Amino acid sequence: MFVDRRISGAPVVDDAGRPIGIVSKSDLVRSRVEDGVPSMDDAWRPENAFGEAGFHLLPASAGCVADIMMPLAFTLPEDATLSQAAAIMAHEGVHRVPVIAGDGVVGIVSAMDVVKWLADHDGYAV
Repeated sequence: MFVDRRISGAPVVDDAGRPIGIVSKSDLVRSRVEDGVPSMDDAWRPENAFGEAGFHLLPASAGCVADIMMPLAFTLPEDATLSQAAAIMAHEGVHRVPVIAGDGVVGIVSAMDVVKWLADHDGYAV
């Protein structure tokens, strides 16, 4: 999903749509390293490869998102300011914050969203 949608993280929600955590590409990488998955050097060896010739991948583990996610989602209401979003990210050391309305997630704001907004509004857009 991260690759298909060109995102680096996503909120994890319960059956009612309430945020219960965050999962990111970094969580996936950390999980693979901690589980002792062979290094990428090993992935390129023919005996560890699968798929089309010349395209080698390690198989994905059979875990679930709950096994690797950050089990706490700092959230913001949809009328929060960018300063509030930046403050949460800076003080809590997170890169994205789900935006909620009612009990459900309606979006997500990332550190790059804040940086892009600042650049656009200061005339530095490319």
